[in-house]
Amino acid sequence: MNTQTMKTLQLREAKARLAEEFGNLLKQAPESNARWEGTVADLVEAAHIAYMQGAVYDAQGRLCTFTQIVSRACSALRMPVPKNPRRTAYQACRRKGIRQEPLIARYCRMMYEMEMERPLLAAIIKKQ
Repeated sequence: MNTQTMKTLQLREAKARLAEEFGNLLKQAPESNARWEGTVADLVEAAHIAYMQGAVYDAQGRLCTFTQIVSRACSALRMPVPKNPRRTAYQACRRKGIRQEPLIARYCRMMYEMEMERPLLAAIIKKQ
C-alpha cells in the first residue's frame, strides 16, 4: 500500500473516531463541569467533522443540524458561540502550516504518531 493511500485511510479513520469521541463528549459534558481548553476554531472544526459524519443526534433521535451541534458544544464546554459557525468551520479547515494547521491533522498525529487513545480529551479540562 502506498503512502498516500495509507494517509487517506488514516484520515478517514481519524474523522470517524473524532466524530464518535465528540458525540460522546457532548453526552457527558453538561454534567461533567468540563471546559474546552482549545480554540473556538478547533471546537467548531470538531463539530463540523461530527456533523459531516452524522454522529450527533437530538433527544428525538434525529440528526442535529450543524448550528445545533455548535450551540450544544459551546454551551456544554463553556465557549462563546461564533457569530457565523459555518465560516469559522471553513476557515479552521483551511488552516495551513505548522503554527496553524487543522485540528484533524493534529488529531491524526496524536492518534498514529503519539499513539493517544482519545486525542480530543487533551483539549478538555474537568473542574472538580
